[in-house]
Amino acid sequence: MLLYFLAFILNRGRCYLCNKYEDVICQKCLKKFETYNKEEFLNNSRINSIYYYNQIASKVLISSKYPPYNFYILYFLISKVQYFNFPKNTIFCPVPLSSQKMFDRKFNQAEVIAQYFAKKDKIPVFNLLRRVRDSKPLFSLNKKLREEELKKIFKPSLLGLLFPNKARYNIFLIDDVVTTGQTLSQCLLELKLIGFKNIEILTMFRAR
Repeated sequence: MLLYFLAFILNRGRCYLCNKYEDVICQKCLKKFETYNKEEFLNNSRINSIYYYNQIASKVLISSKYPPYNFYILYFLISKVQYFNFPKNTIFCPVPLSSQKMFDRKFNQAEVIAQYFAKKDKIPVFNLLRRVRDSKPLFSLNKKLREEELKKIFKPSLLGLLFPNKARYNIFLIDDVVTTGQTLSQCLLELKLIGFKNIEILTMFRAR
């Protein structure tokens, strides 16, 4: 939240997209973010996304994932969300980065999103998974090759293995965007293998 206010002050209330003096994103530009309104499941887990992924969404994600690291735009978009009612005993689990990528980047985009949702709704965030290696760029691979590349790329963390009474918790697997769903499918598989039963997906954006 502090980052949001500092960035807002530095930008003097200008819209990130059109520079209009109004807000972080002005009302006119905010309408360019199309609200996700579909009932959809991935391996029997409900997909909850905020907006559809488009060119505007891509610009926002790139600006927050790479310099100048404009997290405040993501915070602003999340602050506009009113319709998520998380059940009792909910836990947020961000999709993990590899240790090498975490070292290079210094943060995990999925965890940034999870932490802001957590603060907004007072829900704990636990890293129940770990990523054992990086994958090749997936955009150039077909579905079968993506599955092979992502196989066994995630493992439960020590916390995930030792977590008590797994079946009574509602896990929300958090990521920035879901496209083909292959990465999230592997995460779901690992969480189910160690005993978590009630798992949903929550992402900022969903590709069509």
